[in-house]
Amino acid sequence: MDNEIPSIVIASNGCNDRILREIKAGIEEEGLPYKVYIDSNKFNRIPYNTALISKFGIGVFANKDNLTLYYSKMPNKKPVFDISITDSDYQVARNFGTNAARLYKGLPFKLLQRNNAKSEEQDKNGVLENIVREIAAKYKSSI
Repeated sequence: MDNEIPSIVIASNGCNDRILREIKAGIEEEGLPYKVYIDSNKFNRIPYNTALISKFGIGVFANKDNLTLYYSKMPNKKPVFDISITDSDYQVARNFGTNAARLYKGLPFKLLQRNNAKSEEQDKNGVLENIVREIAAKYKSSI
């Protein structure tokens, strides 16, 4: 019997500690658990494996320059998000963690751009909400 708690898997390879804390905080705010692998070679060659070992099917790979969100129902070469970051993109990192949790919950994503106030006004067409609904529908139809 497998007693491991279902969780989002985060693999960090050289990611800034504060950025990693913000990713975890975003996931926590949505009420989901996570498991962190720090500087593990287990995911360096195939970061997509973070999603494959997650019981939720959701994995985050973070290094010093990028954050990538993987979903096990999507192809390896097509992450949900793959963004460049700097060491001071704290709000982007928190929203990234929130989005990892929201992917599981089927909720609309938060914007990952640095200037959220202006960007949210510009997203009047609900593009992100439509993406979440499409992913959630694909997931539900595969169950």
